[in-house]
Amino acid sequence: MASPTHGALAPTSMSALPVRRALCVLCLVLAIVGMCAGQGIRIALADTGESQEKTLVPTLSLVVGKSDAPTTGLWAKSVSASMGDVVAYHAEVTLPDNLASFPSYSLWISGDLAEGLAYVPGSATCRIQHADGTSDPIELTVSMDGASLRVGSDDLLAEVPGIVEGDILVLEYRCTVKDAASLGLEVGNENVLVAEYRKSPTGDETETTVAAVATVYCFQIDIYKVNESGAALAEAGFVLRSEDGAYRSSAGGWTEDASNALVVKGGKDGVSRFVGLGAGSYELSEAQAPHGYEAIKEPVTVGLSIAQDNAGNQTLTASAKGSGVKVIGVDAASGVASVQVTDPASGQSEDDPTKPEDDPTDETDKGDKADNQANRPMPGTGDPLHMLGVRVLLVGSAALIVMGMLMRRTSEGSSRED
Repeated sequence: MASPTHGALAPTSMSALPVRRALCVLCLVLAIVGMCAGQGIRIALADTGESQEKTLVPTLSLVVGKSDAPTTGLWAKSVSASMGDVVAYHAEVTLPDNLASFPSYSLWISGDLAEGLAYVPGSATCRIQHADGTSDPIELTVSMDGASLRVGSDDLLAEVPGIVEGDILVLEYRCTVKDAASLGLEVGNENVLVAEYRKSPTGDETETTVAAVATVYCFQIDIYKVNESGAALAEAGFVLRSEDGAYRSSAGGWTEDASNALVVKGGKDGVSRFVGLGAGSYELSEAQAPHGYEAIKEPVTVGLSIAQDNAGNQTLTASAKGSGVKVIGVDAASGVASVQVTDPASGQSEDDPTKPEDDPTDETDKGDKADNQANRPMPGTGDPLHMLGVRVLLVGSAALIVMGMLMRRTSEGSSRED
């Protein structure tokens, strides 16, 4: 039998067990919260049933758009543009919720531009956006060293009185897409930014945010000029016009003056290339036809578009509309869309010296060439030589039939005499 002393201790030990477990859980939670605070991780507090998010480090984001994006508000992580176009960038740094505890606060936004991008001098502007939706323009130090952009302050609190925790520093600037821009979806032209900030109110150490990236894509249209048999035609010249009505300019970029439009001529391979184009719809006109051929009578339309699936994977598609034009290939990685344009032969005489020579892949009219007997076709059913052979065959067959009938009659006569 158990002693009374042991019997009295058992209930006390069992009732203390849940308390000990609760204390362990509480200690674990406090330890996790402390680790999160030390690492600047966002913490959600739900003491009143409402989520109150706190952040102890600034956060950085970056988007890009067309030149009018600051007005239209059409921003994205990537955009396509043509060489010579101007694109706009929009960066935001959300200030930490413990900003008031800092005696001074250094914050610098910096990054490197891709080789195909050039900063537009004087285009950088900064403002502080408040939680109520209002904003105040501010002046910060802006420097450009080669392809490296740097914007910020050694003491944001001193330079911008009145900023509070949760305010957003907005930086906008522009870049020109250069002729050196990369083509295709595989590489793109990246603008990479980071924000360097003071880490602690009690020290001078700094940290950097995770990099933010925005990308500009450029593409290329290859025009394969062929005759009706599919053979390449050299020296065709094309003019390209955007959906906005501007022509690709011989001086680079775009022009409203058709007389200054760039005429791209194909070589012996019959290929004319328009390099460094953004997605969109383009009109192709044939300014010069190859010798002996007629130019397309009406302009044709070639379209480029980017599609993105739910996983973020992007693809390049091309379309063609008009007489004699079709898409023959698209390489999204290199950004090249290939289209074929067919020219009909002009109504010229056989002895016209400007008429192109027959293409070796063209099977028409080869039988009439006296100097190319190997390529002559077999005689047709209306050729004299063929008819002579048929007649000989018919005569021979008739002779055999007659001889067979005579031999049969002779055999039957002999049988009757017997």
